[in-house]
Amino acid sequence: MSTFLTTVFEASDRIRDGRTTADVYIALLEEYGELIQEVTALSGFSKVTEAGPDGVAGEAIDVALCAIDIYRLRCSGATETRAIFEWFPGLPSTEDSFFGRVLGDAVRPLALEDRLARMGERIGHLAAGVLRPAAGGLPGLLDPINETAIEIAIQAVRLAQAVTPGLDEARLVALARPKLEKYLSVRASLPNEEMV
Repeated sequence: MSTFLTTVFEASDRIRDGRTTADVYIALLEEYGELIQEVTALSGFSKVTEAGPDGVAGEAIDVALCAIDIYRLRCSGATETRAIFEWFPGLPSTEDSFFGRVLGDAVRPLALEDRLARMGERIGHLAAGVLRPAAGGLPGLLDPINETAIEIAIQAVRLAQAVTPGLDEARLVALARPKLEKYLSVRASLPNEEMV
């Protein structure tokens, strides 16, 4: 089975459109805005009462995809094995899936709005790093910007898990694939000068 992180890495690597981390950050903000709309509609804090076609889980996955794409653009040689080793130091290496570990961790119960707020704080922290050029050389796997991008992806996946009982890695990949394929087909059909 293909893992969520590897699936997103592979899709990110196939996109050759000259996008920058700033471009993807703007897309991340758009997806986060859509996620806010879904959560507030679900929670009754908005005049919008109907969920969109993707729902909370779908929009949360869109946020995760953007965050992982930022990470991948900044650290193109990273592998899932290395991410597991760096992110989960000292844990036995019985699970070969980064998000398999995330989904398997005991998660503190938090209201969706609290999860959304924490994610928003991390997205704000990410701005400074992605909106200015890196200061020479390739960043480390867990430099502060990459770490923040992965934290956002983890929060997004956990938010999707909170509204999708029984969400596992296979379902996560199944939810992500159509989104990635749609994105790849749209990006491939645009002429280079129109791509961001």
